[in-house]
Amino acid sequence: MNSVYLTSRSITYAQRMEKVLKRNGIAARIERPELQIAERGCAYAVVVSESFFAEAAEVLRYNGLLPVKAVMH
Repeated sequence: MNSVYLTSRSITYAQRMEKVLKRNGIAARIERPELQIAERGCAYAVVVSESFFAEAAEVLRYNGLLPVKAVMH
């Protein structure tokens, strides 16, 4: 199963995204992404299943928590 990394610039922002997703029934976890995904050394990612990506993106957008970018991995 493929995963989507929703990157953020801080751990706090990633924690907020993870909390909102979990509250809406979407399994999510925080990871430090590989350097090529993060593009910069200081980044965190919330990882969701590819099958939940569209729903996760909508939930985050509704709650004003947009990731820096989304990368399939």
